[in-house]
Amino acid sequence: MKPTWVHALMELARQPARSTDELARRLRVSQQTCSRWMAQLRKDGLVRKNKDYETTEAGNSVLSEPARTSARLDGTVFSGVGEGKYYLSKKGYQKQFLALLGFQPYPGTLNLRLSKPECLAASAALRRKPGRHLDGFTDAARTYGAARCYPCRIDRKAAGAIIVPERTHYPHDVVEILSPAFLRKDLGLKDGDAVELQLD
Repeated sequence: MKPTWVHALMELARQPARSTDELARRLRVSQQTCSRWMAQLRKDGLVRKNKDYETTEAGNSVLSEPARTSARLDGTVFSGVGEGKYYLSKKGYQKQFLALLGFQPYPGTLNLRLSKPECLAASAALRRKPGRHLDGFTDAARTYGAARCYPCRIDRKAAGAIIVPERTHYPHDVVEILSPAFLRKDLGLKDGDAVELQLD
């Protein structure tokens, strides 16, 4: 299955769509492209259209099955927009990390983009698990959302955790990684480098 189709399945599993126009906006593709994907996925029995476009039992199985046999995600490093450093500096989050993960994260996340279908599916299945819950909080400035953390090892060397914020601007093919180490420096990583995550 093409990675883009897995991405579409992941989005529909998260929230059904009333039309291909709506889904295309959420996936950031053209309506014509989205219509072709939906036609093929319906033909394959992975998506149905009643009132909404939604995943079938077979579609959900495609997303869940790889996670039962694979404890690995492969992705490529890319530079984010710098929001991770801002959020990780907040004391409301910092006081929870040590209890949840056993470490205080370096102030910034390592961002990976997934492309392999099996990794996209495994990531979708992982996100449906409860993980380690990070409570949201409110300070004098604003309210900060909750998140879930999933311990992992990076390139079989460094300890870390995938963090999945309750609210994020990143699409489903992106994972953000916390670690007590500055991973770019310690592992000699730069944009475009391949990284392997071993899920605990």
